[in-house]
Amino acid sequence: MKPMGLGARTGRSNDALDKTMRAARKPSQYVICVNNEGNPASLEVRKVYQCLPPQTGDPKSMIRVIDESGEDYLYPASGFMTVNLPARIVNALVAA
Repeated sequence: MKPMGLGARTGRSNDALDKTMRAARKPSQYVICVNNEGNPASLEVRKVYQCLPPQTGDPKSMIRVIDESGEDYLYPASGFMTVNLPARIVNALVAA
């Protein structure tokens, strides 16, 4: 597993973060990176990434994102915002 970013939060998360994490854990969900602190080679700010459902044991403050390497890793959920993409765009991304 890749090391967790420096921006990892500990303790109880706020309501906005909880909503982002719940939304980001749906299959074929997409998020936009808003903070890549500690992971500049793996994540680009303002770029859309696919978010995968959590695996058993994943910390609740982290989300599983397919990063620039093409592999999925855990990143702090606070570094992302959920984006609702039209079905046409989601289908194009899945087909790519």
